[in-house]
Amino acid sequence: MDEHLTALARTEPAAKGRLRPVAPGLWATPDEPLGGPANTCGFLVQRPDGNVFVYSSNRIEEYFDHIDELGGVDLVLLNHQDEATRFVTVLADRVGAPVRTHRLEVDACVDSGVREIDPFDGDTEFGPDLRAIHAPGHTPGTTAYLWHNERDGRRYLFTGDTFSNFTVDRFPAVLGFHRYEGNIDDARSTLARLRAVESDVLTPGLANGVVNAYRWSTSERHRLLDHCLAQLD
Repeated sequence: MDEHLTALARTEPAAKGRLRPVAPGLWATPDEPLGGPANTCGFLVQRPDGNVFVYSSNRIEEYFDHIDELGGVDLVLLNHQDEATRFVTVLADRVGAPVRTHRLEVDACVDSGVREIDPFDGDTEFGPDLRAIHAPGHTPGTTAYLWHNERDGRRYLFTGDTFSNFTVDRFPAVLGFHRYEGNIDDARSTLARLRAVESDVLTPGLANGVVNAYRWSTSERHRLLDHCLAQLD
């Protein structure tokens, strides 16, 4: 990502079919290729108010037994329409959990194979430790999620495709995949919002190579998001 950002220790699971431990209470599916150097993964968040699965995985069925061991999934959260496949429905059906995303993403998600979605609108609270932050720019309904992990006291910011090592030096490319009226202005507003959100760990859903979570300080967050803002001028 950046020479000044420190990736959380990456410990691969020893056994096939198990999620990778990322941090206390945070687990990831193994990296899945998107084509070229890009990879993605999904994250399982363990929390007192019910476990949450963020993003998606086309290999999710391989991890069902381990997901059961970790307490299941009570809520599936999509960042935006690019994560929408039939495997989101496969997970939701298996664990009996609702799928939620911003209302502006619903039609595209359904068209891509997600059978049923419970939409939300704008910023939304999912309990005292988890909230959605509307972050348009990549798509109209792209949403970041901020989770306060009581196990380590850190705040994890799930940015999806909006911000990662794949986009930090070519941020305008984020806007080229899904053109819509106002997306440059939306992106500027989103970067300014995320700049102000106090977070300790960056947890993207996309990477150029290995998908990692990264520690970042306030000054590091400001510097990197300012770097993206400068690319829009």
